[in-house]
Amino acid sequence: MDGNGARTLSTRLEHQAHWRQASAVRRGDQPATDPDALELEQLGEGVRLYRVREQHRQMIDGRPLLVTQRLS
Repeated sequence: MDGNGARTLSTRLEHQAHWRQASAVRRGDQPATDPDALELEQLGEGVRLYRVREQHRQMIDGRPLLVTQRLS
């Protein structure tokens, strides 16, 4: 395995370990592997951010806002 393959594998293992920390995964309510792993962009403290799914403008509290919906 070359350096790029090792980095890719290391990243995938890190993402998998992060997914398995979720209580729903530990209870068996969610699958052991993230079904949207290919869409994952960023990990945080207990948070997973996926590619933007949809953006639209919306009025909220009388103000126009750009709303971005993500899977998380």
